[in-house]
Amino acid sequence: MKAAHFYTKQTDMLRTLTATINKFERQVDAGQLTSFSIQLSSNGVIIYTSSRESTELVQVPLIEEMQQSLKAYFYGEATIDYGSIEYNTLQSFINASFSVEPL
Repeated sequence: MKAAHFYTKQTDMLRTLTATINKFERQVDAGQLTSFSIQLSSNGVIIYTSSRESTELVQVPLIEEMQQSLKAYFYGEATIDYGSIEYNTLQSFINASFSVEPL
């Protein structure tokens, strides 16, 4: 895969992941959800909520390089819960991933 294509695809996936996470955060802020969790899967991440009101599940695909980095970094973590230290670390990881794209 050419470097420019790799970074474009990675950036698109990161934007999708960020937009999806932001959607769930807005629902928590609005009181529509109490919380949500993120789980690493074989194809990317799964963001889900399960509450008395509703259950929502969204899968966001990621390129393999990013999946491997996340799996190594969060080794041993079954889920990443909104508001946890791991969640804040995930946000930092995503932000740092944006910065590695060549100018």
